[in-house]
Amino acid sequence: GLADRSRDLHAGLRTGLSEVMPASCVVGCGSATAIDFAVAVGSQNARESAWRWVVAARELGILLHLTGPMRDRVAIIPPLVIQPWEMNE
Repeated sequence: GLADRSRDLHAGLRTGLSEVMPASCVVGCGSATAIDFAVAVGSQNARESAWRWVVAARELGILLHLTGPMRDRVAIIPPLVIQPWEMNE
């Protein structure tokens, strides 16, 4: 069902993101996933690093957004209708 699909999306994102950054900075629940750049790169460079990810994703046609009180997290919330092969791209 829907809950299983959400968990699967998050698990896939968590696994993929953990290949390029520390697993401890990938947070979330359900299909909502976020990268906490304060954990990934330290608080001084977090906001700039998060912004670079958002811009790079936009250039690839992927919509991400900054979140968190310091705007140092990047939220990834895929639509539940996304297909597994689309997530792998």
